[in-house]
Amino acid sequence: MRMPKAKGFKRCDKWIDKYTIINVADIEQDPAFTIEVNKAVLKDAGYIKSISDLVKIL
Repeated sequence: MRMPKAKGFKRCDKWIDKYTIINVADIEQDPAFTIEVNKAVLKDAGYIKSISDLVKIL
């Protein structure tokens, strides 16, 4: 990869993984999560926009 000489270097957003962060306390209070938590249930509940999103549960 070449570095520019005078203008500086900008990071490309494609290299950075963007995660959707969901707290366990939010999941416990929501009645939609009774048995298991997966991306389809999170999408139906409105926590993520699409199933291909990256998710971290804290």
